[in-house]
Amino acid sequence: MAKRKGKPRPKQKPQDPPPKVVLDWNEYFGPGDLLAWQRLMADLGIPGTFSSKTQCRKVLRSVWVNIIDFLEDVQQGRQTRRFESENALRRYTLENDMIYPRKSIPKGSPLASLLARIVR
Repeated sequence: MAKRKGKPRPKQKPQDPPPKVVLDWNEYFGPGDLLAWQRLMADLGIPGTFSSKTQCRKVLRSVWVNIIDFLEDVQQGRQTRRFESENALRRYTLENDMIYPRKSIPKGSPLASLLARIVR
């Protein structure tokens, strides 16, 4: 058997398990089909009929909710608090240390539209 030339492979570090909020979101949103998007719109209390993910994305750009609160509220059957601006959501999120890890957003997820720009 021939020896490999080049750099040795770096040892992979074991990855930490995803935070609970990521697991909760994945369970809530599932495969991300149109029905999941429509359920999200209804759970956010956004009226209307949405026939495409694109329509949902456009509306979500102006919706400000804390994802952790949202998931808990859905589970409890409550309407979630919507903030009047991204800045108000940012302040609330930082004050309560309730940040969804941006690096954990799956491609094509509505989280990309929902998450505020929060910098510590």
